[in-house]
Amino acid sequence: MEKYRRLAWLVIAFTIVFAAVSGYRASKAELDYNYDKFFPKQDSSIKFFAKYAKNFGTDNDYLLIGFSVDEGTLFQKSFLEKVKAFGDSLLLDSSVTNVFSPVHSLEYVKDAGFLGFQQVPYITPGFQQLKEDSARIWSAPKLVGNFFAVDAKAVSMFVKTQDRLPKDPGLALIDKIQRLEKEIGFDEMHVGGRIIAQSYYIEKMINELVVFIATSLILIIVFLWIAFRNFWSIIIPCITVSFSVVSTIAIMELTGKDFDVLMVMLPTIIFVVGMSDLVHFLSKFYDEIRNGLDKLSALKKALREVGIATFLTSLTTAIGFFSLLTAEIIPIQEFGIYAGVGVFVAYFYAFTFLPAVYLLLPVPKSKASKELKRNWLIGLNTAFMKTIRYRKWIISVTTILIIVCLWGISQLKINVFLLDDLNEEDPLRQDMEFFENRFAGVRPFEMEIRALNNSNIYDYQNMSSIAKVEDYLANEYAEVGTGLMISPADPIKYAYSVKHNNSADYYIVPDKQKRYENLKKLVSKQTGNVDNLGMGALITPDSTIGRLSAKISDLGSYRLKKENEKLLQFIQDSVQNPNLDFTLTGTALLLDKNNQTLASQMMVGLVIALIMVALIMAIIFKSAKLVLISLVPNILPLILIGGIMYFMGFDIKISTALIYTLAFGIAVDDTIHMLSKLKLELNKGYGLMTAIRRSYVSTGKAIIVTTLILCGGFLTLLLSNFSSTYTMGLLISITLFLAVIIDLTILPLLLIRLLGKKKKD
Repeated sequence: MEKYRRLAWLVIAFTIVFAAVSGYRASKAELDYNYDKFFPKQDSSIKFFAKYAKNFGTDNDYLLIGFSVDEGTLFQKSFLEKVKAFGDSLLLDSSVTNVFSPVHSLEYVKDAGFLGFQQVPYITPGFQQLKEDSARIWSAPKLVGNFFAVDAKAVSMFVKTQDRLPKDPGLALIDKIQRLEKEIGFDEMHVGGRIIAQSYYIEKMINELVVFIATSLILIIVFLWIAFRNFWSIIIPCITVSFSVVSTIAIMELTGKDFDVLMVMLPTIIFVVGMSDLVHFLSKFYDEIRNGLDKLSALKKALREVGIATFLTSLTTAIGFFSLLTAEIIPIQEFGIYAGVGVFVAYFYAFTFLPAVYLLLPVPKSKASKELKRNWLIGLNTAFMKTIRYRKWIISVTTILIIVCLWGISQLKINVFLLDDLNEEDPLRQDMEFFENRFAGVRPFEMEIRALNNSNIYDYQNMSSIAKVEDYLANEYAEVGTGLMISPADPIKYAYSVKHNNSADYYIVPDKQKRYENLKKLVSKQTGNVDNLGMGALITPDSTIGRLSAKISDLGSYRLKKENEKLLQFIQDSVQNPNLDFTLTGTALLLDKNNQTLASQMMVGLVIALIMVALIMAIIFKSAKLVLISLVPNILPLILIGGIMYFMGFDIKISTALIYTLAFGIAVDDTIHMLSKLKLELNKGYGLMTAIRRSYVSTGKAIIVTTLILCGGFLTLLLSNFSSTYTMGLLISITLFLAVIIDLTILPLLLIRLLGKKKKD
């Protein structure tokens, strides 16, 4: 005994030192929100957009700022002076490259000699002619709905920042905006853009890390008290699983991985998965103590019987996480790797530190009453007998549910919104919806236009074709059209409109080539470059590639995919220009494509996980029937959750696609524990029915308690402000609950049906 005690002290000392070092490294972990990492680096669409961005800049390095008035219209001197002061201050910031607003941007008008153009502000300096300005603005093309809200109570400011502005300068710019808002004062102000989202998400991730860990710990303490009613059986497991979390975070930090929106869930996952291991071990340990074994013998038996089964469950859980490597999105791959590693870290602490501490503690006395234990035994025996008695009903109901859910799965669609991850009450979402409802929208639309066959963008036929596409986008795309659109045709259309007193009716490419050529010469003479009529980079220097950019409403990827198909069909049928190639691109489109491919990638990962688990089962149990039996109860919950997703109104996206591999890897644990116990009972010489019943009753309590812990842990994710985290927590909890129901009903029936009687009871 003394030898084991010395070994226990060594194990405890080593793990405490290791945990302390891990804690130091974990304290250095940082948070990161860089959505560019969610795009696969080797994808051809990514490479295409990288070349596009090199020519024209990225499509998300901007801020949208909206100002509105409570009373009257926006054409008030005091209000417009505040808007100008705000923009002027931003122009002094080194992170800002330009500011476009009604009081900063210039429009072109015909000069007094009718020989060319001159630039004048949209609103006259000094704000002395607001009535005349408002009349001119409301008759001009492309202003209302872009810079000016339709109800004339709000204006928008477009702030162009440096490309790929780093986090620290971005945070400094946000601080400046918030300070200016307080100093200048507006009735209402809204801000949207990448750096705002980045700052907001980082702040929320910090809060959620604290909330998830605290609530998980509280729930686990409650479940441990209900299960064991023993002080040490609460404190020691909590310390053990905390060591697991800290060490996993330390491994992240040492390998250069920061917390992102997915990794924020990692501590909760390690908490609940690690606690599942501990509950199985402690349940077996206490059972053996009650059966009369001394402390050392009870520990040895728990380690021998539960340790192997728990290693298998850790392995299958890790396989579920590692299967995320099939995704091409780096943050998902990293989440799978660190979660899988964390599962083994939790197993290491559970079967080293925990047994060592219990070896040194006095023989535990669980306060759980004999009556409670008897109630568990009676309840599980009753459940087993009713499962056998009502097997036809169970099979019938399950079959009907599967058929209904398979139909529901067939109705699921891949659909993503840019604002998906924010709930309706979220301040950032409300800011973005301000632009959705009152201006052109927040979703970027980008299209590359490439001239072919030795032609160039400026050729009359090419420019006429571009104008056709622009007209389609403005009037027919998604029924409501696009807004804030710029294209290579704009300088010519502006010039033509200006020559006709800024009439919106003449905001077109002339229908005569001679008129077009004259306008092109005039624009080039006036600006020095036909591509620079106040519109920014629209055409490459060699005149072979053009940019069409716009803002559209966030209608969802499912609908926009169909709209893009209609757009390309229009180009093919109505434009019919062999000298032009139109290619959709942009960060929003890349996000949509990610979700399109991710679903199939996750299915590949799930198949790989199924195969790996099947191979492990085949090696352990050496029975094809047991392999089949082990998989069926864990595939059924996935079918059921797919149907539930449809009936609950969920679409397929990153968060919902992930649940299949994660839930399968965790849910299969209960099946493994029951089958491992069955193998032990059969080896003892019991008949099949008796062995199944003993396995059912013996593992039933631990399976139920661990499932409650797992579900409770994942349900803490419902406290998240992020919709994706909330959805994953809800759906994984439902899946695990379904899995334990199936393990306690369908699994025994499968064992009886497929194995038949080996021995007579």
